[in-house]
Amino acid sequence: MPVDEFRQQIRRQAHGVAQMYLDGERADQPMTRQQKEFIEGIIAADYDGRTIIELLQNGHDAHPREVRTGRLEFLLAEDEAEHGVLYVANGGSPVTPEDFRGMCRIAMSPKRPDQGIGNKGVGFKSVLQLSESPEVYSRATAESPSFDGFCFRFAQPDDFGELAARVAPERAGLADELRANVSQMTVTVPLDGLPGRVGEFEAAGYATVIRLVLRSAVALGQTRKQLAQVWSTAVPFNLFLERVGRITIRTRAADDDEAVQALTRMSRPLGDATEEIRLQDGSTFLLMRRTVPEAAMLSAIASSRLNSRWARWEGNAEVCVAVPLGGPLDHGRFYTFLPMEEAAPLPAFVNAPFFAQLDRKGMNAAVPLNDMLLSQVAALCADAVRDGSALPGGVLLDLACWRPAALPRLVAAFGEDQVPLTGVPLVLALGGEDERVPLDRVKLWRGKGTTFSAEAVAATGVALADSVLDSMRITRVETLARNLGLQLTATPADLAAWAERVAAELARDGAEPAVWAGFYDDLASELRDHSEHLRGRRVLIVEQGQLLPVTDELRVFVRPNGEASAPPAAVQARLAFLLPGIWRVPERPRRPGREWLEIRRLIREYHTETVLDLVGAAMRSLEPDDHSALWECLDFAFDVWRRATREISPSVVRDANLMVPTESGWQRAHNATFGAGWGGPTADTDTQLARLLAAAAEVSGDLARVAEACTTPALMKFGDPEMWRKFLEAAGVKHGLTPLYYPKRVFDLRGEQVATPAVAPLPGVNLPAADKNTWREVAIGWKRQQPPSRTVRYRPATDVAVLPGQRDWPSFSPEARRIYAELILRGLEVWPDFVLEIYFVRDTDSARAAWPTFVSSFLATAEWIPQTTPGQRSQVTLAAPADAWWVRDDATPDYLRAQPHALRSLATPRVLQRLRKTGIRFWDDPASARSRLDELIGLVDGHTAVNPAVRKAYEEAWNEIADDAEPPKSVLISRQSRLEVADLRADGEPVYVCDEKGAAKERLLQQTPVAILAIRSRPLAERVRRRLHGTGPNRLVPTSEVAVEVIGDGVPAADLPFRDLGAFGGDWLPTLVLGCLEVQQSAFRAVTVQRLVNVDRALSGCQLATATSVVAHIGPHRIAAGDSGALSFLLDTGDHPRMVVLAPEPDRWTVLQAASGALAELAGDPQLEPSLRLALVDLRQRCGEATPSIADIAAVLRVPLRDLETAIAGAVIRYADHSAVVTVLACIDPDVAQDLQEHNNGFGGRDELRAWLAATGMVADRVLALADRNDPLAAITELGVSLENANLAFRFCGLPPLHNRGGHARQFEAFRQQHRAAILDRLRDRFLSVAQRGEPLTGYLSLRDLRGLAADEEWLDRYWELPEKVMHGRTEAWLDEGAPPASAEENGLPPVDTLREHGRRVAIRAVTNARLVVEAWSYRSAEPVRGRPGNPETVASEMAETGALDFKRIGQDDVITWLAEHGQWPAAMPLTTAPARLKLSEQDLALAGDRMRQASMVSHRNSVTTVFGGRKYGQEAEETQAFIDAVRRSVSPEVLNTPPHPAALTPMPLPTSSSGRRLGGSDWQVTPAPPELTARVGLAGELIAGEWIEHHFRLPPEVTWVSANRRSRFPDGRADDTLGYDFEVPLGDRRILIEVKATKEAAAQITLGESEVRTAQSLKPHEEYWILFVTHALEPERHRVHILPNPLAPGGLNHYQVAGRSLRLLFQLH
Repeated sequence: MPVDEFRQQIRRQAHGVAQMYLDGERADQPMTRQQKEFIEGIIAADYDGRTIIELLQNGHDAHPREVRTGRLEFLLAEDEAEHGVLYVANGGSPVTPEDFRGMCRIAMSPKRPDQGIGNKGVGFKSVLQLSESPEVYSRATAESPSFDGFCFRFAQPDDFGELAARVAPERAGLADELRANVSQMTVTVPLDGLPGRVGEFEAAGYATVIRLVLRSAVALGQTRKQLAQVWSTAVPFNLFLERVGRITIRTRAADDDEAVQALTRMSRPLGDATEEIRLQDGSTFLLMRRTVPEAAMLSAIASSRLNSRWARWEGNAEVCVAVPLGGPLDHGRFYTFLPMEEAAPLPAFVNAPFFAQLDRKGMNAAVPLNDMLLSQVAALCADAVRDGSALPGGVLLDLACWRPAALPRLVAAFGEDQVPLTGVPLVLALGGEDERVPLDRVKLWRGKGTTFSAEAVAATGVALADSVLDSMRITRVETLARNLGLQLTATPADLAAWAERVAAELARDGAEPAVWAGFYDDLASELRDHSEHLRGRRVLIVEQGQLLPVTDELRVFVRPNGEASAPPAAVQARLAFLLPGIWRVPERPRRPGREWLEIRRLIREYHTETVLDLVGAAMRSLEPDDHSALWECLDFAFDVWRRATREISPSVVRDANLMVPTESGWQRAHNATFGAGWGGPTADTDTQLARLLAAAAEVSGDLARVAEACTTPALMKFGDPEMWRKFLEAAGVKHGLTPLYYPKRVFDLRGEQVATPAVAPLPGVNLPAADKNTWREVAIGWKRQQPPSRTVRYRPATDVAVLPGQRDWPSFSPEARRIYAELILRGLEVWPDFVLEIYFVRDTDSARAAWPTFVSSFLATAEWIPQTTPGQRSQVTLAAPADAWWVRDDATPDYLRAQPHALRSLATPRVLQRLRKTGIRFWDDPASARSRLDELIGLVDGHTAVNPAVRKAYEEAWNEIADDAEPPKSVLISRQSRLEVADLRADGEPVYVCDEKGAAKERLLQQTPVAILAIRSRPLAERVRRRLHGTGPNRLVPTSEVAVEVIGDGVPAADLPFRDLGAFGGDWLPTLVLGCLEVQQSAFRAVTVQRLVNVDRALSGCQLATATSVVAHIGPHRIAAGDSGALSFLLDTGDHPRMVVLAPEPDRWTVLQAASGALAELAGDPQLEPSLRLALVDLRQRCGEATPSIADIAAVLRVPLRDLETAIAGAVIRYADHSAVVTVLACIDPDVAQDLQEHNNGFGGRDELRAWLAATGMVADRVLALADRNDPLAAITELGVSLENANLAFRFCGLPPLHNRGGHARQFEAFRQQHRAAILDRLRDRFLSVAQRGEPLTGYLSLRDLRGLAADEEWLDRYWELPEKVMHGRTEAWLDEGAPPASAEENGLPPVDTLREHGRRVAIRAVTNARLVVEAWSYRSAEPVRGRPGNPETVASEMAETGALDFKRIGQDDVITWLAEHGQWPAAMPLTTAPARLKLSEQDLALAGDRMRQASMVSHRNSVTTVFGGRKYGQEAEETQAFIDAVRRSVSPEVLNTPPHPAALTPMPLPTSSSGRRLGGSDWQVTPAPPELTARVGLAGELIAGEWIEHHFRLPPEVTWVSANRRSRFPDGRADDTLGYDFEVPLGDRRILIEVKATKEAAAQITLGESEVRTAQSLKPHEEYWILFVTHALEPERHRVHILPNPLAPGGLNHYQVAGRSLRLLFQLH
């Protein structure tokens, strides 16, 4: 074709597209617009990043199918154009007209799918990603000497103008229309001439060149990236490009530097359908082919409904699999000649004519064509595997290891009538000559040992996979086997079986002991956590050279040094000793094998615990009638226990399950019970049990069985009964009534039934139905946590207890019942908690729903509580807990039925707490107040003779009744000192209630036959009246509302002549009354200063009148003075009381003696009248007509004069001390203040002082008001005087200055804490250069705790509140004084706290790893090793202390260097933790970890063991309960008698910067105790506190204890550690909140947490906050309790010193 014809076709293409646009516009069919959007939108997006690949496949397809030596070349010329130019040249066929049309159109490729890679006709359009106007240069024919064929470019925007002018010159704007609606990739423009580099390609003989001028820097980057992907060896691009032998990639940089890379492909045939492919990097692949018939292709294509191009398919197709002949692939990849991004189902490269997605990145396997081709690939692999004896082992495995999702396709390819995949010889066997083993016969295991090794196992006939397989292929074959239902990896059970085979070989060969030691070392490594699989396996070599199995029946021991005492024959038959010489005895450190065997209890050391365990097993295997052998064993066990050189835990003896002799023969010790005659502290319990069994065994099968299980001294053969008793107790023999248990599985309930016992079914246990119904009824009222799920099933955590004989209770005689009751009380002291309460649980949630046991339901409902009868205490009845009374005090009230006195000794705090759970009522418990009221009313109702103590008890009960308790309907009244019952629900006479305002009328009412509420305390009586208001008819009337008319000498009292009491009696009379009130009454109750002041004021304002006859009228009742003993009446007249006195003679002494009753009432205590009367009589005799002095009053009151003066000092108001007024005046006028100071005569009263102030020109009322506030700061603030001027005035007047020293200290400390981080960062930055030079950081470390940064003394005169600016200035001065100058450069370091936290984490990780590595290295060292890394937390803290974490981000090497410098690294050990450099294996590290864990367990067990009273207590539940009991028993009377009020603490001095002590610094740093031990100290403190609280307030811990430790005794869900206090003590109108702090020593310091601070600061008016400080909490003989005041109350911190950043408080105890 002539050159002009090519140019014409190029022009016609552009013209035709333009014409198509015009035609479409006329037909309203925007075809070109659709093409444009498809090319620029869909194609460009889908082919993003694949331009090079598309050009590569086009270049490949340009070569004829039969060619194998084709060539392609890419040249990226970065030295050309602005962003470079990409050239792509191929040596195939030139561009034909059909090719040209395909390049310009969409989906119009001329190639059939069977002819090449590209056949969609869209991939070339992706060049738009890189270039705006791609250029194409091609020859006319293969023989043309030059590019004389299609040479064109695609249009640029400017080209559309020329095209528009050529197509429709008359149409304006057409160019713009074409630009907007026609894709440039469909408009072609002829090219004239060749660029230089195109000419070079022309000269090199290439057929076609694509030239892409890159559009941007981004396009250049994309080009580089895509070319790099082609060169990448991860996915060989040219693996299946059979037509191309070489692909050259050249890159020419802008500086003319050129890089050349070449992809080559060479093929070597190995068979008809197999060849070896070698690529440019030397990698080789085995390529296998399988032909797919044309008919199969066409059928699949038709089923797939593909486009018409696929329907043109001709000829057979081919699928290929390429497997690497070297190492395996990470994953396979699908190809359609070029790689797709989708992974293949096997670790190989799979090529086939798949129907790919538009961008060729993936495919849909569900398309029938693709599905068929994948099945052909599976058939290819199956044939190769089945006939693969000549294939390399790795290739065979790669072909078989398909991914799980695709594996069924491969399995199906093997066919049902042929050998399945599992049976094909596939895996190379260890030890064989190229022998391959099927998957169903081989095992994978690479033993690391030297004796128990893979080779040794294979030698016994076990088929193991050869160790030459790499790890990736091993993983794949494991997965394959698993997906085929096979277990290929050796299991622990396999290893155990192989160990037995290897052991048999070693025994047969007579292996030396050292070989056996290695064998056991290997076992420890291989079966470290799976020793249970050795059970029954013969792997233990014993002295006779015999192999013994690992069993519980036969114990194997390491023979100790010396001769062990010979055990009985029955025991001897159950033990054997390991072959001597395997290990040295003793051996330090122990070999890993021995250590592991002993930890896993496969062998044992020959010591007390293991021997006892063996004896128990031997005894249980003997016949019950072999008494001689059983006695030998028991006596031997006793001898071992007695001769033990260290304390043996009771659990060791108990767990041995020894047999003991009983009345019915030998039984296990835990089933036996002590009979009578054993002595010791439980002798009474044993005797009572014997009495019960004698009285009730005939009517109770349970008790008959208990009798049969009794062991008595008569059955024993011993010489020391005391030691034998202790031994049997340790073995598990019980004292007293021991509960029986129903299995917990019988009690499965749904969550709904657990939450609602009423709907729960009755359990199928052997109890009467009535008892089971009772149990369910008690459960309804039991406090519980509700289970979260209503439908799932819950089961008790423990078996459910029932008492032996409980079901037979109705048949017991009265005597048997009394004994049974006493045994229950004894049992309540020792039974574990689960005897009384069970918890329903399940594994998937943490809920613990509590229910009673059958024991609790019996105790709560049966009539078993002994009660004595008042007046006949020897007469005892039994009552149910709800109807019974228990008195905890020594004396039982004479009127009360209660428990016999003999049972008091059994009522320990634990017993009382459990009795409370049953519902029993305690007489001396505030919680029983409501029941006590009913009991007392019942005692009075209908009885004429009532014990006088009933009234006092009635008043106490009302005082303690709970606020939410329902008040009784009846009350006790007093009618002229006789008690009666009044029903408030019925109409009737008024019941008078004594109140404060009616005190004067109370005495009058008592002399009349009216009903008075039987409560003497007026405040309490008033509270009761308010509470009972509304109960029924309003019959309760306060005494203050009673109308009293007093007549004196026939006229109303108001008309009598009154005079001032002070003028009549004299100034000494208030002193007498106040002294009598204070001195005579303080012995009974405290008299407050305020009360003395009130009485003094009342006496000062009282008036008196006398009459020769005085009569009072109360309603119909007439009371004459003198007839009833009363000689005076006090009239209620508000603030000015009056009294009328019966005095026939006006003599002063006679009148005052007659007025003593009214004076006592005026003082608020009528009981004071006799004391006043006698004092007045004595004064009359002593003084006569003289005025009594205070000395005379002291003499008649029989008290020292000084005591009387002190007692009444608070009530006597004087005006001699004017210091507060002087302070105020100094702020106003210092001269006036000095004048007042010099006023020596004093003032007779406040009015005189006010007059004096007014005379000086002062506003007297304002001055006095400010002085009364006694707040100098408030005064100067209100007066507007500065603190500095005020202090000048104070000094002028000789007054102390007003300083806020404590406030300054606290404010500046708060400032330091708020800005601490920023200050530390600035301090660090100033010392950074010092650290970088490696100089000592002494200066930095001395300042790092901000030592010396304190409030300035000069601030005290000037500031009350410190300004922020002033404190910042002080900080700057401090930095300048102590640190180097600040650097102007930014150092970029993170904050100190961030660096320190990072360093701390790095240090902890590094030290943790280093400890393991050092342990492994040291263990292998022949010499003793000194210097090991310490505790990781400690090391991190020490590094922080030295400043090592503050100046850079440290790494592991820094930590190791620090360890070496501080003696925590072995001197001979290299400074590394890399196992390879230290020649450490994985086994070395694993065994080192085991040793460290074992040592840590022992250390932790020892560290958390609590020593109390000389005994050790572990952390187990049983040990915790024993610890609780021991602490409670240990509380001494001295501790209990500690007074119940806060102690006076010595004020603490304020900390100063010169003290040298760092608050919160190293002076207080201690190694923290384990949390378990700290928790035990806290628990001990709270137990002691609970006993102390109960002693003083009569409230048991069950009522007051609220902290989390409450759960240790009362698991009832009430525990809460967020309240801020541990005990809550309700006392009527006030509430005490007690926080307990305990210490092992006596260090006077405590720390308050956030919740405690919050509570202590926000108390309600009726609340008090105490801190109960317990010292020496774990030393019973040194317990002490101190009640500390609230540090957060006003002024509270004056007694404490704040230490550190938390609220840690130091204090001083007297």
